[in-house]
Amino acid sequence: MKARVAITGIGVITSFGDSPEILHSALCRGEKASYRLDHSRLEDCSCTQGGSISSFEPESYLKGKPLRPLDRTGRIVAAAAKLALENSGWNPDLLRKHDVGLVLGTMFGSAHTISEFDRRGLTEGPSYVSPMDFANTVLNAAAGQTAIWHN
Repeated sequence: MKARVAITGIGVITSFGDSPEILHSALCRGEKASYRLDHSRLEDCSCTQGGSISSFEPESYLKGKPLRPLDRTGRIVAAAAKLALENSGWNPDLLRKHDVGLVLGTMFGSAHTISEFDRRGLTEGPSYVSPMDFANTVLNAAAGQTAIWHN
């Protein structure tokens, strides 16, 4: 490929905060965001470390559209993308005039949504699963939902 790519903005949502500067400072100080998991809640789990973004409130980042179609992963990704777009100076007019891409890498993406959807369908029956949740059961749901959210 001879196409050129430019990274124009950075958006982060972390347990340390939501700015690249805060994240960088925390990492340089050697701070850790992980904690020891409570194994009384996790049967047969060999993983001992976990982490979360407990203070994340999607409504403070994502305004103007209903959040219901996005699961938690989608909301975090859409918020981070919003921050990246703002950081880069992109606005809705520029987005309409140019091709813009999203590159997203996740470890387990929407695994919680997928497992809950499957669990409900198997234990309570297909009529109890939410059709709204189905769109979040594909592995690229967060990227797709974020692209839709930001047009």
